[in-house]
Amino acid sequence: KIVLGVDEGGSALEDEERGDSVDDGGDGLREGRREGGSEVTEISKSYKKMTGLALTAEEVMAESEGKKGKVDHVNFYDPSLWEDLQKKGRGDVQQKKLEAFFRLLAVCHSVIPEKNEGTGETKFSASSPDDEALVCAARFFGYAFEGRRDGSALVRNMQRDVIEGYRVLEILEFTSARKRMSVIVEAVDDGQILVLAKGADTAMGPRLRPGQGALLEATLDHMKRYASEGLRTLMICSASMTKEAFGR
Repeated sequence: KIVLGVDEGGSALEDEERGDSVDDGGDGLREGRREGGSEVTEISKSYKKMTGLALTAEEVMAESEGKKGKVDHVNFYDPSLWEDLQKKGRGDVQQKKLEAFFRLLAVCHSVIPEKNEGTGETKFSASSPDDEALVCAARFFGYAFEGRRDGSALVRNMQRDVIEGYRVLEILEFTSARKRMSVIVEAVDDGQILVLAKGADTAMGPRLRPGQGALLEATLDHMKRYASEGLRTLMICSASMTKEAFGR
């Protein structure tokens, strides 16, 4: 099982572009609840049960509420995150940060959707279980990867009920040397070129645009807390790129 940390850094493809860090100010969980700075994960709950420690009332409630909305690979409960997605929490800026985070998860991958013609249900086929889980999480939060057509990744934005297209210009697969996966895409609607990446903090951190030390420190603190529970973590990053820079 993997963390879905809602902390975004900015990153670049190799060293050509340096990205902005985009932080939502909290750490969302793939499984559990985050409220007021606390969090509950499946591993922490299992540890308590194994050692005979009782779950708190908040943990019991989060476990119960999470199961109500559980889907493949995602068991999540955090009312404040849904409020932020709907601009009812911390406003327009926060919503845009969350949208960018989940949109990246819906685009930066090599997952193949497979639709069951009999039931109409779509399942994902992926070489990496992490990729499948992250794409399922993006769909859970309203950014559903629909497939690829004519070289473009198609994402259904459920918040606005529209299909967003991203023309895939380049894919740099994850390797043990790079320790990250990157895609360069061009948004069909406005032509903006984006570098989207996810990977190890040791590979992503050095590629951040300068001047983001405080945000990077907070993000790494969140990741260390998750890693201390034995969870795998990824840093999610993005940057914009001019057509001239891409051409070089």
